[in-house]
Amino acid sequence: MKILVAVKQVAALDEDFEFRDDGRDVDPDFFIRDLNEWDDFSLEEAVKIKEASSTPVDVVAVSVGPDDVDEVLRKCLAKGADRAVRVWDDAIEGSDPIAIARVLAAVAKHEAPDMVFAGVQSSDQSFASTGIATAAFLDWPHAAVVSELNYAPGAKTAVFRRELEGGLLHEVEIQCPAVLTIQLGINTPRYASLRSIKQAAAKPIEVLSLADLSLSAAAVGEAGSAGCTCLTRAAPNSSRAMQRRRPNGWLRSFANSKETRHERRVDRCRAAARRTTSPIRRTHHGRARRTACGRCGQHRHHRRRTGCFHSILEPRRRR
Repeated sequence: MKILVAVKQVAALDEDFEFRDDGRDVDPDFFIRDLNEWDDFSLEEAVKIKEASSTPVDVVAVSVGPDDVDEVLRKCLAKGADRAVRVWDDAIEGSDPIAIARVLAAVAKHEAPDMVFAGVQSSDQSFASTGIATAAFLDWPHAAVVSELNYAPGAKTAVFRRELEGGLLHEVEIQCPAVLTIQLGINTPRYASLRSIKQAAAKPIEVLSLADLSLSAAAVGEAGSAGCTCLTRAAPNSSRAMQRRRPNGWLRSFANSKETRHERRVDRCRAAARRTTSPIRRTHHGRARRTACGRCGQHRHHRRRTGCFHSILEPRRRR
């Protein structure tokens, strides 16, 4: 029984930092590098399954990156991982999340695990696509935002709960092997003891190259990322792009920007305008006057002229 846990080293800015000489980015010396928060919970979930099992379970932490990633992998070893694998090649430089997922899928084929865990997203880029893309390359069942998991090592199925919009929980049974992305709060990550830290420092970290995974340089890096733009970007006229511009349904709860609120107010004004029978009103002097707003179609009162929010937000023109 083996559980593969994909982890990532993320960087955060120190309180005091300086820019590089060219002024295009922050000096790397001022970055604080640590294990991704979501990956910490996914590793803890794998270790809990290992400790509760009566059969041997091998927890393998894998990461894609240069030598600096060894520090994060040793932290995983100190927290209960049995092995650590790092994949790196000069051609991987500049890979996007989809190309990284292709590498992780190759590692999964090489290790043949029973389950693959990953964090829902990373705290630096927050794409939330690497774990699901890995399942797509493996052609395995997958689930995202898992907040509760009931899995016995060696079982053919696993039962879990995932978060939905509005605080709802969806209980699902999934066939194994599968790829699960773990949400925050599913457990309480442990702290590594001093003894385990010393033991992790003596453990080896296996380093794999693209040749070891039977991957070509064209499958990763900028070349491999360019071939996957269709998976990460929506066309300007596609329905998904339209949903981003005017959210509806479950996307509405995430739309809190000023522009989106403005669009919703305009929609309400237009809906109110459609419910009105005629745009022509008679004043008390008997003269006909059009009282509809020229921007949104909402009818104004002939005295107050405050029938829509445009007349409130914008000053009236003096005649």
